[in-house]
Amino acid sequence: MDKLYPDGVRGYSPSAPFCNYGFDIGSQCDHREFIAKKNSDIFIVVQFETRQAIENVDEILSVRGVDSVVIGPCDLSMSLGCAGDLENLMLKDSINKVFDSCRKNNVAIGNTAGDLEEIKRQLKEGLQFIWYKNDYAFLQSSQREVEAVKALFKNKS
Repeated sequence: MDKLYPDGVRGYSPSAPFCNYGFDIGSQCDHREFIAKKNSDIFIVVQFETRQAIENVDEILSVRGVDSVVIGPCDLSMSLGCAGDLENLMLKDSINKVFDSCRKNNVAIGNTAGDLEEIKRQLKEGLQFIWYKNDYAFLQSSQREVEAVKALFKNKS
């Protein structure tokens, strides 16, 4: 896991970017206390996108330090042999297997969602962490707005 000792093996320097280049540390800093605080700030998410990951879900989620999961449904559907069929029973069963393992291993159930209705549905299934509208989705929605503005100008003439 990407945490600092004693919880992981990440390198430590009080002047590193994740330490705000030293500005977070005073001259009388207790480094052990500072490291414990930094470790508590790190949130580790694993992403499931392959059949192999699903087959090893319990082993993966039993690793100490994993906080949450996200599922890449499109990539996972390809790995399962049902590319793009997001309603496929094998895909849904795989997602449920991950969620069941989350519950068993005390890992927050996380996932992606493209709209509020999807979030509402997943909340009923126990969703605790959401990866909502990644950078691509924001760029795409902004591009739609730009196209709408262009259409206004085009229709004006």
